[in-house]
Parts: sequence; C-alpha cells; structure tokens
Amino acid sequence: MKFLQYIVTDPKETAVVAAAADKALASAPPGFKLLARYAALANPSAGLPTAGLVTIQIFEAESTEAIAPATWPMAVAGANYNTVPVMELPTGPTVAETERKVRG
Repeated sequence: MKFLQYIVTDPKETAVVAAAADKALASAPPGFKLLARYAALANPSAGLPTAGLVTIQIFEAESTEAIAPATWPMAVAGANYNTVPVMELPTGPTVAETERKVRG
C-alpha cells in the first residue's frame, strides 16, 4: 500500500531530524520502500509555523510494523508528521471521467 507522509520540522531541529531520517531509511525494514521525497519551498497549507521546513514523502509499506522503524526516529528527533494511505487513480481528460473509472 502507498502512503503519503507530511513532515514539519522546526528549522532549529532540521539537522538532527535529517540525520535521524537518513539513518532510519538507510536501514529500512523489509516491506518498506521510499518512492519519492520532496521539500516544499513554501508552506503548502495554513496553520503551519511560518519558518517550518515541510518535507513530503511517498512510500510503499506492507504493514505498520514496516512503517514505524523507518519513521519513528524522526519524531523522536523533533519532527511532527502525519502519515496517510493514498490510492493511485487513473487519469482521464476530465475529473468526471476519472471519477467514473474509479466507481467502475
């Protein structure tokens, strides 16, 4: 299953969180595969600290047991994150056509 992880880090904690993330992902457990990582160049939503660093990760995981060891060290280092499952949708020329494809 694919997941999107939205990570917000205080700039003062960035180096510590980055080191924890690198270490955790270098020894990611079986069943966890990082697909993409993006750094937002501006705050993508209201309510976030104005100076916060926002990172977005997309990964595949077979279970929560595979997710925790790869992400928990970032929380311990000071990052705040939210992980949500995502579904890949077929794209069509219009939103209505895509919605019809998903419904079947």
